Amino acid sequence: MTADPVNLDRPQLRDDRKSGTPLPRAARANGNRWRGSTGTGGGFTGAGPTVVDVTLTGRCQLRCGFCWGPEHRERPNPDVRRWKDLLRRLAGSGTVRMVFSGGEPLLSPLLPHLLEEARELGMETTLSTNGVLLARKANVLRHVSQIGIPVDAASAMVSEVMRPRSSRHNAWQRSIDGIVLAQSQGVPVIVRTVVARLNQHEVLDIPGVLESCGVNLATDRIMLKLYRATRFGPIPSASPTERWEAVYAVRDGLVEELAAALRVRYPQLSVVTQDYRDTRGRYFLVAPRGDAFGVDIRAGDSSPRMIEYGNVFDDYESAIAHYYEALASDEQMVQRPPRCS
Repeated sequence: MTADPVNLDRPQLRDDRKSGTPLPRAARANGNRWRGSTGTGGGFTGAGPTVVDVTLTGRCQLRCGFCWGPEHRERPNPDVRRWKDLLRRLAGSGTVRMVFSGGEPLLSPLLPHLLEEARELGMETTLSTNGVLLARKANVLRHVSQIGIPVDAASAMVSEVMRPRSSRHNAWQRSIDGIVLAQSQGVPVIVRTVVARLNQHEVLDIPGVLESCGVNLATDRIMLKLYRATRFGPIPSASPTERWEAVYAVRDGLVEELAAALRVRYPQLSVVTQDYRDTRGRYFLVAPRGDAFGVDIRAGDSSPRMIEYGNVFDDYESAIAHYYEALASDEQMVQRPPRCS
């Protein structure tokens, strides 16, 4: 699609709930992330990343061992003015989609303000949430262009194993209820399923359970996205190698095989896989305190590497410059996590 220009004086507001913008139908996600109605076919527009992921907080109700987010104790920068200023700079530099995640973003008081600000600036928004608080905070959906909700199991029992503390918060049922709620509001949904040794036997049954709970699979506004559990970030990295291999690691090719079987069983459903290889430049992630970093996997590596860009609050231009330098040079890759201040 041809990109709509970002006009800060007269913002190009989009409401995907009314426009009926479908989710893309592709077998595998790659470095060119979906940008919705304002997307381009190329890599980047302007001086900034086309898509930016913001982790507003490390806090979360659950304790997923494969979580890419920051440590749960990491506190955010609470100054909403600095976050809004960052959004304005990104929009002016060519960013067209903001992804808000965590931790759990609905635990952050900043989220409603930043979702609204991003939409007023003409950017599209993705909310990546565990769904636990979505019914209580459903008003945020009016500023959400697309929502990602995890369902890793066909039963609450396996969900508890995959996402500890799920039972305490009724997270499995609430995630499914959140999908139904989002669909009722016309918000496109990505059902996120992490494939690990713990749940691989239930993956094929997930769409049937969703359908039995009222989720509409026969629409181009829902997608099932399969991720291979990947050891990246401070939480998975803290897990001993032996435990990771025993609990989370799956063999090469399994995720693609499951996706192929799902497409046969549920031909009406778009099923996509996410492999973090060959996705250099896919991510520009901003941690709760403003530290920006990216992800890359080099040939022969089994886990992603973290690339530090700098702090977007302290020196925005430098962080963006390091981002482009990292795209062009393997020398920029480092294996340490972003700084926590």
